[in-house]
Amino acid sequence: MAKLKTQTAFACESCGTAYSKWQGQCESCGSWNTVVSRQEKIEKLGNSRLLRLSEVEVSDDYHRQSTGLDFLDRILGGGLPRGATILLAGQPGTGKSTLLFQLFGTSKQKCLYVSAEESAQQVASRFRKQTKNPASDFFLHTENQLSEILRTIDKLKPDLVAIDSIQMIVGESLDRMKGGSASIREVSEALVAKAKAMNFTLWIVGHVTKDGEIAGPKTLEHLVDSVILFSEGEESQVRILQTQKHRFGISGELAILEMSSQGLSERPGAESYWMQDHAVDLPGCAFGAALFGSRVYCVEIQALCSDTHFPSPRRSANGFDINRLYLLLAVLEKRLKFAFSHQDVYLNVVGGLKLTDPAVDLAVAAALVSAQTEKPTDRRSVFVGELGLTGEIRMVPSLAQRLRACEQVGRARFICPVSKKLEAPDSVELLQYRELKEALKDLLP
Repeated sequence: MAKLKTQTAFACESCGTAYSKWQGQCESCGSWNTVVSRQEKIEKLGNSRLLRLSEVEVSDDYHRQSTGLDFLDRILGGGLPRGATILLAGQPGTGKSTLLFQLFGTSKQKCLYVSAEESAQQVASRFRKQTKNPASDFFLHTENQLSEILRTIDKLKPDLVAIDSIQMIVGESLDRMKGGSASIREVSEALVAKAKAMNFTLWIVGHVTKDGEIAGPKTLEHLVDSVILFSEGEESQVRILQTQKHRFGISGELAILEMSSQGLSERPGAESYWMQDHAVDLPGCAFGAALFGSRVYCVEIQALCSDTHFPSPRRSANGFDINRLYLLLAVLEKRLKFAFSHQDVYLNVVGGLKLTDPAVDLAVAAALVSAQTEKPTDRRSVFVGELGLTGEIRMVPSLAQRLRACEQVGRARFICPVSKKLEAPDSVELLQYRELKEALKDLLP
C-alpha cells in the first residue's frame, strides 16, 4: 500500500512559487497576500499506468464539435472537443453573457448555465429579449456554492456548462476570501477536473482588471484549454473577440463583431476596420498589414515627433512594444542618419489594437520618418516587412496573403521585401526592396 507523508508548505497562488515560510508579498510575481499555507501529500509509491501512445483509445465524441456560430468556430480552429475548458474574459457590458446565450440558445445539446451574480428572473429576462423560445434542454442554476454546482452537474449530466462568473463562486475552504486568488484556483481546479472526468465542454466567465488583464491567478489561464478576450471597438456596437491561448488551434485569431438585439454577428469588411480613408496624404501616417492567427488585417499607424527642451526626450507607444520602438529608432538613427535624440516620439496604433507582428516594422519606420521629415506617405500604400539591425528588410510569413488583403481594402501600392515567388494582380503595384533606405527614399530629405 502506498505511504503518504504530509508536510506543511507555502506557495503563491498566483505564480506557484514555493516558500519555506509565509510572507506577505510574492518575490517572483510581486502579488500581495497570495502566499498561503497548504498541506501537501507526497506519495512515495505511485500507481500510475504507463501506456504506449498507440494504445490510447480516442472516442468519436472527442473530435471537434461545432459551436453553431461560424465566427466562434473560426477563431477556435473549427470547434472544440468534448472535455475542453474555455475562459471568456472581458469588461462588464462587452457581451459575454450575450455570446453564451446565443451559443446555448441555439445548441441542440443539454446546457447548464450557472449564474452566481444574477437571479433567475434577471437572467431569463435578458435571455428572452434576445431569444424568445429557449431550448427545452437549456437549464439555469442560480448558485455560488461549488459543492452545490458539482452536485447539479452530477445529477443533470450536461453537455455544455457555463459558469458566470468564476470570481463569485465560493469553494470548500471557508477561510478563503471569495474572488481571491486562492479561492479562484481551488474552484477552477475542481470544475476543470469535473469537465474532463464527465467529458462536457466548460465555459468560464472571468473578470478583468482596470489594465485589461484577466483577474485572478495566472494558474487560471494555465488550467484552461483556451482563453478568449472580449473587448469593445471604437464604435459602440462593435466588439472584438480574440484568442490569447488555444491548445487546439492557432492563438491570436480575431473576429470583429457587431452587437444587435438579435445578438452578435461578424462584421463585413473587417480587414479594413482599423484603416481610415483620409481625404489627403498626411505626414506621420502609414498603413501596414498585420497577421492575427490565420487572417490579415490592415492597420493604420500614426507617429508624432516634436522638439523637447528636456534632457531626456519622451518615448510613448500605444498598441506597440516600447522596446521594439527603441530598437527601430536606433536603426533609423544609425542607418538613415535621423536625429531623434532631441525629440519626443509618440506612436499610436489606431483603434486601440495591440500589435506583436514584426511585419509592421516597415510601416512603423515609415510613419516615424514621415513625422520627422513632414513628408506624407502615399495613402494608397501598404508597408510590410521586418527590419534588421543592419537596415535590411527581412522576409515575413504569409506575404501573398498580405498582398491579397491590400487588394481587398483598395490599396494600390504594396511595399515589401524581395520575393521571387510573389505575383501581384493588375490593380496593385508591387514594390520590392532589400534595404530600408531604398524603401523610404520618397520620404528622405
